Amino acid sequence: MAEGFVSFGVQKLWDLLSQESERLQGIDEQVDRLKRQLRRLQSLLKDADAKKHGSERVRNFLEDVKDIVYDADDIIESFLLKILRGKEKGVKKHVRKLACFLIDRHKVASDIEGITKRISEVIGGMQSLGIHQIIDGTHSLSLQDRQREQREIRHTFANSRESDLVGVEQSVKELVGHLVENDNIQVVSISGMGGIGKTTLARQVFHHDTVRRHFDGFAWVCVSQQFTQKRIWQRIWQELRPHDAEILLMDEYAVQGKLYKLLETARYLVVLDDVWKEEDWDRIKAVFPRKRGWKMLLTSRNEGVGLHADPTCLPFRPRILNPEESWKLCERIVFLRRDETELRLNEEMEAMGKEMVTYCGGLPLAVKVLGGLLSNKHTDREWKRVYDNTGAQIVGKSCLDDNSLNSVYRVLSLSYEDLPTRLKHCFLYLAHFPEDYKIHTRTLFNYWAAEGIYDGSTIRDSGEDYLEELVRRNLVIADKNYLRSRFEFFQMHDMMREVCLSKAKEENFLQIIKVPTSTSTTINAQSPSRSRRLTVHSGNALHILGHKNNKKVRSLLLVGLEKDWKQSAPGFQSLPLLRVLDLSWVKFEGGKLPSSIGGLIH
Repeated sequence: MAEGFVSFGVQKLWDLLSQESERLQGIDEQVDRLKRQLRRLQSLLKDADAKKHGSERVRNFLEDVKDIVYDADDIIESFLLKILRGKEKGVKKHVRKLACFLIDRHKVASDIEGITKRISEVIGGMQSLGIHQIIDGTHSLSLQDRQREQREIRHTFANSRESDLVGVEQSVKELVGHLVENDNIQVVSISGMGGIGKTTLARQVFHHDTVRRHFDGFAWVCVSQQFTQKRIWQRIWQELRPHDAEILLMDEYAVQGKLYKLLETARYLVVLDDVWKEEDWDRIKAVFPRKRGWKMLLTSRNEGVGLHADPTCLPFRPRILNPEESWKLCERIVFLRRDETELRLNEEMEAMGKEMVTYCGGLPLAVKVLGGLLSNKHTDREWKRVYDNTGAQIVGKSCLDDNSLNSVYRVLSLSYEDLPTRLKHCFLYLAHFPEDYKIHTRTLFNYWAAEGIYDGSTIRDSGEDYLEELVRRNLVIADKNYLRSRFEFFQMHDMMREVCLSKAKEENFLQIIKVPTSTSTTINAQSPSRSRRLTVHSGNALHILGHKNNKKVRSLLLVGLEKDWKQSAPGFQSLPLLRVLDLSWVKFEGGKLPSSIGGLIH
């Protein structure tokens, strides 16, 4: 297993102490002792992470480490903040300021000594449980070693469309025939549980050559659980008329009328992906004329949605993969990056692989994620380690009952556990975004850079490397723009997002704020003050920041579903240590940025 998320926090604390050494003069001895203990601690984390699932005491020690790192970070940054603010105020009352500085320096030296003592106690506790130091060259904490790790993440990305096609070839052919040849069918629905391949199947149909030749225009829109009908209509229009931006300036009724007229004029195929409820269709349907010509391909977990949209709808339910198809798909994913001369499966590896895919319950998503995990393993010993971890907490079933679904989530969770430390951080960062959100890569790459994930490389190139690895492991869904050889947008599958949210809660990674609701949806609502990241998804939520104690928050993102998201000005003075701030979706009341933003230093 790769190192845990805690290791990243230890690394960032080391970086902070090294980068700010000049401003920490006068407490050099305390800082040096702390860094020596951090080096010892880092050497224990790999073994501790490998043993945490089997020992609650080990998990508790890792939580202690997380708390210690957070406290140390607060102590150092608060001290540096006082230094910066002292300089900004000039030289007046110099003697009094010097006295205050000496008092502050004495206090921070004492606090650092306390942190060092706590780390020593944790190290002793870990060693008493049999946690061993692993010094293998990857824990040196040096910039050069981390740059080497970053280069090793880079892999050749392969188009995944063909690799997805196992057990669905006949289904694609059948659906294409219904859309192109049967004029009596207006709506075709693909329904089934999450992870069964509804969206993958719809994509194959959407891009099929016969379909492309038959229709005059194409629109693909993801609906999901949270949407506005105006925004869905605008997206359909933008898909059909990509160079016409005037639609974004129109009101809802104008958008409805314009799109209705357009759909009357030619043969269009509209895909509505991930429609949850019958009522969702009722909110969207006003733009679809009775006149035939357009056709719809709809995906939903609920078969009733398609029949509600059109009683003559053709309902289609993908089947789960049988064991032979599951292994064929898994094997195909494993060999995507290499030919069979680079990796040969012996009988033992193949037997382990075939048993592991039974834990996937025939769900293509889980099979592909397992294949992505195994594709990094080159020996039967490495496969055996995955096999043992997969089976340790699973009772595998071949049908999709509750136990089997638990095993599927365990397989998906193992793919997270196998990530290198920095990729774990990248993956957890995706918990900031709402369900089915189309994430712009350039924006995400800037977030990752602001978090300090990259070292010594350009933001775009490093971000592409990390995202390619997440795509290759089937943790996110993205297609490259092959003209630019770049990713532009990507999304997360619902089941993978649930894993992401679960791990983010486990790591106390962020707090999600949604208003107006009776309760805010939070990750780790029991101790929100420990969350260093806040993300706001809806409503006028910024005003509550001024009424909460958020002095430890480092990141605040407003991820909106619509442009010009109105917010009342908050008191940013309550966020003194803020490092990452994105207000690009926001339109403040009065049209001006709040003056308190000027008090932020990072």
